[in-house]
Amino acid sequence: MNWDSQVVDLYMVIVLLSLTASLAYMLVQTYLRKTKKIEVQRIVSVIECCGKRFTRKFSRGDYVGKEVECSECEEKGRIVAIFVEKIEANKRRKAYEPHL
Repeated sequence: MNWDSQVVDLYMVIVLLSLTASLAYMLVQTYLRKTKKIEVQRIVSVIECCGKRFTRKFSRGDYVGKEVECSECEEKGRIVAIFVEKIEANKRRKAYEPHL
């Protein structure tokens, strides 16, 4: 073997190792992306009225202390808290699963 063929063989080994490492990296990233979960956030307002607490979807303009209509007794209730609910959902859904 001469010097040139040894250099070519060395380059071939380096290229094959690089391709193998790239393929392994892509497979790992694909697996991680499939199993990753998405966090869905929903903003909720808590209304206190009639001695009870009710939650509803946040409306633009809501703030703690605001008076709003109670859904049960139709009198004035007060917003006592606003917070974010985190709902975890799988990123990939099956075709037959309903979308919420």
